[in-house]
Amino acid sequence: MLRRIQSFLSEKRYTLASLAFIVAVWVLVYIRTIPIPIIQQWDESRNAVNTQEMLQNGNLLVRYFQGKPDNWELKPPMLIWLQCLSAKIFGVTEFGIRFPSALAALGIALISYFFLLGEKTMHATATLAATAAITMPAALHSHGFLFGDHDALLCFFQALMLVFQYRFLQSGKPHLSWLFALAFLMGWLTKSIAVCFVLPGIFILGLLHKEYRKNLFSVNQILAFTAAAALIVLYYVLRNWQQPGYADMVNQEEWLGRFANHPEANRDMLYYVKGFYTERLQGFFIPAVLSFLWCLLQWKNKSFSTLGAFIILFTLPVISISQSKNYWYDLPLLFPITLCLAKMLNDFLVFAKQQKPVASQIAAILATAYLVITSLKIISTHNHQNNPNKKERMVQYLRSKQFNKDKKYGVYCNAFNTDILFYLNTMNSKGYDFAIAEPTDSTQRFSTNLMDREDKEAWTKQWKIANPAPELVFTGNK
Repeated sequence: MLRRIQSFLSEKRYTLASLAFIVAVWVLVYIRTIPIPIIQQWDESRNAVNTQEMLQNGNLLVRYFQGKPDNWELKPPMLIWLQCLSAKIFGVTEFGIRFPSALAALGIALISYFFLLGEKTMHATATLAATAAITMPAALHSHGFLFGDHDALLCFFQALMLVFQYRFLQSGKPHLSWLFALAFLMGWLTKSIAVCFVLPGIFILGLLHKEYRKNLFSVNQILAFTAAAALIVLYYVLRNWQQPGYADMVNQEEWLGRFANHPEANRDMLYYVKGFYTERLQGFFIPAVLSFLWCLLQWKNKSFSTLGAFIILFTLPVISISQSKNYWYDLPLLFPITLCLAKMLNDFLVFAKQQKPVASQIAAILATAYLVITSLKIISTHNHQNNPNKKERMVQYLRSKQFNKDKKYGVYCNAFNTDILFYLNTMNSKGYDFAIAEPTDSTQRFSTNLMDREDKEAWTKQWKIANPAPELVFTGNK
């Protein structure tokens, strides 16, 4: 037995060393930082409150917000299911809310690594590419893979979809088409129609190569995709039954309406390209552009480089012509960008090795140094430590002070307040009585104050200072 273990370790030492490096980077970047308060005020806090309420009411189909079906966050609940499971294990904390996203990031790195090894790339190439996939600025930016948003999980399922579909086009093995359909189903239940962003590239790749075309339209492919579509329809039927009108809202806001005629953030066509250049791929932009062109010129070779190039080529226009543009919509491009970078680097290392073995080693060391230096710079720049502000001080105060469970407390907050609501719900779960009071007009200067809800004089004074609207709308406990 000992000899077998020694033999395995000897044969797999490069793989084990690579995996150790990838996991170490993931722990350093993700596990070290995700417990940092506070929950972000936009989508992350909304998801966190949805998770709190699902844990309380046990309704697994409908996302709830303040005791009612959430008509603002209309996405299916895959992320919320995973956050509930994580919260059961780690608690309803920043770590518990964000851990599914961090785990998805590790999954993206491992998919990249093993896929590239399967494509006969060098261990150094696969390791560096996998690490780059989760340390690019876009991945570590707000609303990226570090946070309790939908996007890390979406990108994980999209990466699985692309790998399974690519392997199916190559081999025609039936189980791969069903695995693709399963990943598609999971991706849809994560972020609805956004999972389809990457499909045009892989579809056109299948059309262009004769060997792929027969598998693209095979019976197994059609059956698997039909089964996934049927389960998606079943989910919407069941949810619309529990939440009447949900299907109409989704059609108006979450499906094609959002991208065709919903100018939430209608920016110019080059928005994502400029974003990549100025910030999202900082340190990686020039290599990414060169590698994309390098792979595009080799599209007839039927290598994984074509997969990366085609996904970029046909996904970027889809998100660029959309009426609604947000910077995190470019995250599905990180996996194909990683594939292109890996192809160019591997070709260079192979060429260097053919010329002189030591040249390949030097090139690999330089590439590793470049990645490490760039990643460290990115980590220090994009670490999501919040600057101390009134909301953060309020959270710290809630955590440190001993409150009276017989009193009724109110937090006046004249800004988007779901992040504060998450912490107040946490306090209420411990037996306290907290509520948020938000003004009907929040155009005045930012203010966050904790007061006794039964002190009418204090509330009147706060109203006169912070907001001209006469009505205060309480949310939370009454």
